Amino acid sequence: MDNDFTIEHIKIYNLISSYFDNPQMTKIKDVNNYSMYLAKIYCLMCVEHRYLIAFITKDYNPVGTTTSLSELHWVSFQTRSMTDNHNIKSITYTPKREAPYDSQIIIKLREKTYCDYICPEFPRLAVCLLLKKGQSMYEYQNRGTLSAALETFSTSLTISNR
Repeated sequence: MDNDFTIEHIKIYNLISSYFDNPQMTKIKDVNNYSMYLAKIYCLMCVEHRYLIAFITKDYNPVGTTTSLSELHWVSFQTRSMTDNHNIKSITYTPKREAPYDSQIIIKLREKTYCDYICPEFPRLAVCLLLKKGQSMYEYQNRGTLSAALETFSTSLTISNR
């Protein structure tokens, strides 16, 4: 096991997996040194499609392989709205607002295309809210919650090793 893999990594993986009720993720493709797994969120009135995306260190599973989110030690986890329509089974989940999903996030950096946040309860977790074209860099509040960030479907999470 990687020396940089810690108990905090496990807590964050479990937190995200349980938030989305540990969905089945489908391998879509390999990109450079990473494998990309998706889960499609059922959304009746959405114009775009909502996805959970997990990038892991490249594996050798064939495209179409499914595995539960809890089995993926992701290097990047994203909730995204996209026009791409992948032909995979849709999942449902119930958004959660209680602890620990209501952990506070605090603005660290604002840029033209994204806002970075820290999460004091999970110091290694970096939360990035992506701005859509034309959105103001002040679109997002200075403070929020992890669950609110996940529900924007414009979110990227990474875990630092220090």
